[in-house]
Amino acid sequence: MAATPGVAAVSPAQYNSTTAPTMGVFSLTPTTTAQAAATADLVTTLRNDTIPPAVAGTKLSVLVSGSNAVFVDLDQRIADRLPAFIGLVILIALIILTTVFRSILVPLKASAMNLLTILATYGVIVMVFTFGWGRSLIGVPNDVPLLSLLAPIMFALLFGLSNDYEVYLVSRMHEEYALHGDARLATKRGHALGSRIVIAAALIMIFVFASYIFQPGTAVKEFGLGMAVAIVIDAFIARMIILPAVMHLGNSKMWWFPHWLDRILPRVDTEGRAGAEGGEDAEDDALYPDKIPTPGPGPGPEGAKRVAVGASATPAADTPGEPRAQVEAAGADAQRHADVQGPPAP
Repeated sequence: MAATPGVAAVSPAQYNSTTAPTMGVFSLTPTTTAQAAATADLVTTLRNDTIPPAVAGTKLSVLVSGSNAVFVDLDQRIADRLPAFIGLVILIALIILTTVFRSILVPLKASAMNLLTILATYGVIVMVFTFGWGRSLIGVPNDVPLLSLLAPIMFALLFGLSNDYEVYLVSRMHEEYALHGDARLATKRGHALGSRIVIAAALIMIFVFASYIFQPGTAVKEFGLGMAVAIVIDAFIARMIILPAVMHLGNSKMWWFPHWLDRILPRVDTEGRAGAEGGEDAEDDALYPDKIPTPGPGPGPEGAKRVAVGASATPAADTPGEPRAQVEAAGADAQRHADVQGPPAP
């Protein structure tokens, strides 16, 4: 062990028994830091090249453990499964956004922007905690290992927040586009209406995650810095600059959707069109049959006739420019009409 390149020192072994030992433990100190790639390579070298020849022909079983070895194993396990995890999350997001917005390019654009944002975030974390740029400003004095478990956790959280901002902004654009069919005008108006809410929500999340940077614990600092930077990039660069620019350049092509796919996918009412077309009133009438009906937006021909009769009966007898006989005749017609209609419902 001590002769292996990269090993600085090996401590004496400590056994579980002085008379008949069955297990021994000793520590090995590498010449490089925990964050260095050479340390991870040393763990692999000990497991694959140094230990097997040393115990060949014996009944000894030698295992390499410790914090560095655990991080190496965790990194490998996450690296093996992270592509499948990212692919599954993106696939689910694509299906949901395609169903909601009835578009092909809008979900693809959203997924591409989310990937660019998370890659930029990973780069900032490496820049600070590995290269040391500004590391002392947040209370990290020396090189520290990056917790690989943060990669899938931050990806899932950021992907959810990014799609939240995306849905809010693009849904407003989709509402405008459904009204007049002008894609560029819809982008301008929809983004102007939704951007203020997105900025306010993003600022809240930025301050929340930024507060983690000043807490003790390297993993907490990594998580807080990563999420704060990710939301800054996503909200202020991706959603405020890139999103409207791409939607404007794409124009109506961004809303293209094949007819065969439109027939297959279910329709999701995210804009309240059913309520706007009377669905809410119908539901209220079914739940409350005794509710007093509200007047419609405009009476029909019969309603207009009744309104005219009622209005002509209201003026006083000495109304200027109107003979008394006409007023009395109108009042009589209104009375006969009320008799035919019957008394009002209690």
